[in-house]
Amino acid sequence: MSLFKQGNIKSSVINLKIKLVFLGLFLGLVVLWIRAFYIQFIWRQDLLHRSRSQYWKKELAYGKRGEIFSADNMLLAKSIVFKSVFAVPAKIETPKGASLKLARILNTSKNYMLRKLKAKRKFVWIKRKISDKEAEKIASLKIKGIYLTEERGRIYPQQIMAGQLIGFVGLDNKGLEGLEKSFDKVLSGKKEYFLVQRDGRGRTLYAPGQLDKGISGEDVVLTIDSRIQSIAEKAIANGVIKNKGKYGVALVVDVPTGNILAWAQYPFFNPNKFRSSSPSIWRNRIALDMFEPGSTMKAFTIASAIEEGVCDLNKIYYCEKGKWRFKDVVIRDTHPHGWLPVSKIIRYSSNIGAAKIGLELGPSRLFHFLKELGFGQPTHLPLPGEAKGLIRDVSNWTEVDLASISFGQGISVTPLQLVRAYLCIANHGLFVPLHLLPGTRDSSIKRIISKTTCDKILLALRDVVEKDGTATMARIPGLQVGGKTGTSQKVENGKYSKNRYVASFIGIVPALNPRYLAFALIDEPKRSIYGGIVAAPVVKEIFKELIPLDLFRDKIEQESISASENKAITVKINNHIPINQRNKKQNFTKIPDFRGKCLREVFAILSRKQLIPIVKGIGLVVVKQYPAPGSSWKHEKIVLWMGFCDGSDKVQ
Repeated sequence: MSLFKQGNIKSSVINLKIKLVFLGLFLGLVVLWIRAFYIQFIWRQDLLHRSRSQYWKKELAYGKRGEIFSADNMLLAKSIVFKSVFAVPAKIETPKGASLKLARILNTSKNYMLRKLKAKRKFVWIKRKISDKEAEKIASLKIKGIYLTEERGRIYPQQIMAGQLIGFVGLDNKGLEGLEKSFDKVLSGKKEYFLVQRDGRGRTLYAPGQLDKGISGEDVVLTIDSRIQSIAEKAIANGVIKNKGKYGVALVVDVPTGNILAWAQYPFFNPNKFRSSSPSIWRNRIALDMFEPGSTMKAFTIASAIEEGVCDLNKIYYCEKGKWRFKDVVIRDTHPHGWLPVSKIIRYSSNIGAAKIGLELGPSRLFHFLKELGFGQPTHLPLPGEAKGLIRDVSNWTEVDLASISFGQGISVTPLQLVRAYLCIANHGLFVPLHLLPGTRDSSIKRIISKTTCDKILLALRDVVEKDGTATMARIPGLQVGGKTGTSQKVENGKYSKNRYVASFIGIVPALNPRYLAFALIDEPKRSIYGGIVAAPVVKEIFKELIPLDLFRDKIEQESISASENKAITVKINNHIPINQRNKKQNFTKIPDFRGKCLREVFAILSRKQLIPIVKGIGLVVVKQYPAPGSSWKHEKIVLWMGFCDGSDKVQ
């Protein structure tokens, strides 16, 4: 009996356990059902929002900055994507070890890096816009709290080409100097929020073309011709180096349109390295610096006098044998002259003759003529901070002021203003504005000087170069060149310096029916101070290089040049094969001699062999190469060293 009772008790216990298990399972299912109900109905919206925020997010994106091109489609400024590294200090487990590793890769101080990693901030930039190699090394470290991100940045593929004109952007991709600043609103991409997806690692995934659609900045095309720009840069660099000047500038302008084809300044500035440059190097002197124009002003004084009927080219003035005491000042010429006609006052650049013409013309008429030509007013080119020059109101002029201004003292101009004024003479009296953007409509073209007067001035300017004038060093056999020299003293402590000068020359070609105008200025030359010796050869070099480009053969034929001179030009032009044609015609079986050639010419040759050279040094032409000329093409690398040419066409 006892056994039977014991069996019943065991059976009851088992049944109770089974019931409890089923009850537990049932309650578990009830909990799961309740949980599922809450997930599906009560928490649905919140969980969907969390899910979306995990794989989708709204992100502010900046459009790509527009690019800058030359007139011949050379890329001058380009936007690319850089890697940047930042830290979240709170997540870094071993700041000491991390700082040591990062400092080695980024070539910075270990203590500096440690201070950044220990900063009491949520976010710290370690270094922005690092190289791909540095980014790859940092990524391989896999340090918790150190992250890489992408930022848009700017590079300048042509390096020094028109560096001061183009300017540069800062770390935030905003224009700080030059055209980058002037056209910042045009070039800058728009800001817009996009709904983007994240991958498993939290990286942002944009749809193809999503960032480019409608938010990219606009491209800017300039009037600058890269071929002529290179010619001008090479010429002004050689001029400054040869004459041991402080700096130099050069401009080349297409006369009919007013388009600026070259904007050169030496020492050169590489916008890619603006952080290591000084403001004096990146300063855009062509637009910002003022100087006394000196004898280049005489052409305007005489043009005004001819317009007013005061004189003609044949009227003679006594030039006091080179020294004239007027009022309480002494006016001197570089050479003693007696009686000179107006044409020779320009040719020999007589200060005394120009002063007497100005005194006869009178202050009011000269002042208003100079104002009409744009002196004392900016050119309104799209440049930040352009200087407007300095010409005092005529009511403050004394007779000494009038005499001085007549030959270019007591008035300050910018290179742009002087070029704009000479452009009026070159265009036979039409005032044509200067342009940096092609296709600009000229609603402000007007006649300032009569064609008859301009033709007389052009004849006189031709004689400055082609006869026994002050710019014989600008002569080019077979081509008539016109121009005017300028030599001006710099003001130092309120007085004219006895050893600091500015030498300048403005040239036109062909002389009587100009197509091109070129200006060169060298500040504080040491070997000589005269514009005809220092600056005229620079302009000559520019014009000589323009001939092979075959840009104005039709204009040359319009000049009244002798048959022998015409033959000389034809031979010179036909013997020169343009770079793009030259490389197509020649099939190089051995490595050619690159020395003396510009980079574009070398790249054109190497591109056919699918080779990219290593370029070292700063300069405009190749001065040394490896392998040597005549070597086989079977080399792993080609190295080019850059430098400059001296006046004898030798490289240095």
